[in-house]
Amino acid sequence: MGRLIWSSTSSCADEPFDFRRYSSARRALDAYAAFHAAFNASPDARYLVFAPNQYGLGNRLRAMKSALLVAMLTGRVFRVRWDDPWPLADFVQHERIDWRLPDGGGGDDEDSSLLCLPFGPDGGAAKGCTPHLRALQTADLNAQYPARTLEVRVFTDLYIYLQANPHYASALAAFEVECPNRMGCVLPYLFRPQPALRAAVSSCAAQSRAPALSHVSRAAIQFADPEQLASG
Repeated sequence: MGRLIWSSTSSCADEPFDFRRYSSARRALDAYAAFHAAFNASPDARYLVFAPNQYGLGNRLRAMKSALLVAMLTGRVFRVRWDDPWPLADFVQHERIDWRLPDGGGGDDEDSSLLCLPFGPDGGAAKGCTPHLRALQTADLNAQYPARTLEVRVFTDLYIYLQANPHYASALAAFEVECPNRMGCVLPYLFRPQPALRAAVSSCAAQSRAPALSHVSRAAIQFADPEQLASG
């Protein structure tokens, strides 16, 4: 099967997505969205599957956003396994990047590796997570994780580590010019709220007359408005 590349000057060619071709975050995201659509069901694709750790909604969304960034930096198709406490797709619809797992959950890929971060009483030692922090800061991630499928289980924004990585620092600095807040502009490419969620949250916000919304209310409203979360 032929392979595609998406650049700022052409719609397709014969190589995988390469973030180094872009100095504009928006062009990179547009190109990645096109690449993702072309390769999402391809047997030749390499995948990144994001599975959030059990932490708050804000942390999960930041981790999801930065896992997409890792997928872009490594030329992988981005997918999400978010089923607990409720499936993510119950609340949001995918946008230009269809992150849903295929029917049946995609199965287990024998050619896979795990990227996780040290956290908790043992610092993640039980899961072997400690070395991954340094990899995010220093390694070529394609060389570090050559498996067909990379599963990312993290609890925070990986951008804070990637921006120091010499393999990606210059590209991320260029992208940051038009996509600040740690690449917050990727969120509208990922999802929009299900109509019922937007209506419920809008009603809640309209009824609130308190000087400041609770932390939970703010998170819910931002979840229902990716543009606000991207700029906040």
